[in-house]
Amino acid sequence: YEILRCLVGSEMCIRDSLKIRTTMKTTLLLPNGFKKIGWAIFVPAFLLGCSICFFGENFDRWLFRETVMNNIAIIGTVVGALFIGFSREKIEDEMIQHIRLNALMAAMWINYLLLIVVSLSIYNINYLTVMACGMATPLVIFLLVYHFNLYRLNRNLHHEE
Repeated sequence: YEILRCLVGSEMCIRDSLKIRTTMKTTLLLPNGFKKIGWAIFVPAFLLGCSICFFGENFDRWLFRETVMNNIAIIGTVVGALFIGFSREKIEDEMIQHIRLNALMAAMWINYLLLIVVSLSIYNINYLTVMACGMATPLVIFLLVYHFNLYRLNRNLHHEE
């Protein structure tokens, strides 16, 4: 009886793992190569956005108007973060999906708690700046949490070997 129960259990595991593999292939993740493209877009756009927000960079001497530079910073940061965060890893398995889901949940919680606090404390034109930054904040928080958890996982795996 024990042998049969073992066999049934292993058969169920094989069947369930096949289901997981087929559902993983249908997820809406980009190919792994988009990660490099995402970093190439994200880093300059994020630095541009930081220079606009924190240093009050004056773009009168540039070829573009300030509104164009703002749009480049916001759209570049969002598109770059989407490419980085939602591209497949080289080895995409259930653990990676679990880490990605937890990072996304943490990013949503942190982002909306920050937006609530800011909504209660800022009332003038700076509120629009905060809301514009709020477009990219969930993705940036997601990337930080996701890559930190991947780093911890890889470090733990190397320590076990």
